[in-house]
Amino acid sequence: MLHLDRSEYIEFLPNLFLKRGKIHQITGSARFILALIIGNVIQDQITWVRLERSNEILYPEGVSDWITLSNLIIVNTENEEESLWVMEEFLKSGVSSLVFCQLNKLPKYVNLRRLTLSTKKAKEENNSILPPTGIILSSFDHLISGVESRWNIKPYPNQRIFSEDNGFFLEDKWSLICNKSRIIESSWIVESKKFLNGKKIVEVSRNSEKYVKD
Repeated sequence: MLHLDRSEYIEFLPNLFLKRGKIHQITGSARFILALIIGNVIQDQITWVRLERSNEILYPEGVSDWITLSNLIIVNTENEEESLWVMEEFLKSGVSSLVFCQLNKLPKYVNLRRLTLSTKKAKEENNSILPPTGIILSSFDHLISGVESRWNIKPYPNQRIFSEDNGFFLEDKWSLICNKSRIIESSWIVESKKFLNGKKIVEVSRNSEKYVKD
């Protein structure tokens, strides 16, 4: 078991962490699912920056399974440059403790540097709050230079319906890989069970397949 200062990290699944006040990257076809899993453990404001013309839509019914809608700010932008600027401003302000940003183009290193400096500025000017954390949801698999950690998630080919004493439930699985982190690099299977009564359980286990670093 990892022993970390929990005030410096977001534990979004058992023993899986994101460093607060840093910029992280999530890739893969199920990146929105991982974003929602992370958002599920955040108790205060979350901002989600997206392109207005994006075909990827956040449906309230799906989001509300994970995130309290009243805590979610959605910002629509015209282009990638505006998205990065909005993300930077929200990180700088400290309004939201977690800022997601959808990107379809590889940002420049200078953009990442500005984002990182924004989180530092928020921490310096608001000593009473936890430093805001930024997560880039990239539709591309190219590695963004300068991020603190990099994750890839995709559906695991196994969706089933089961029956237990407390009713039927739908089981979804995803394959999760962390290929850059100062804490741990490995692969896992994330499993979500959603019951008819609305109860939801998310579990994580090490993937039996050998992890190969990119």
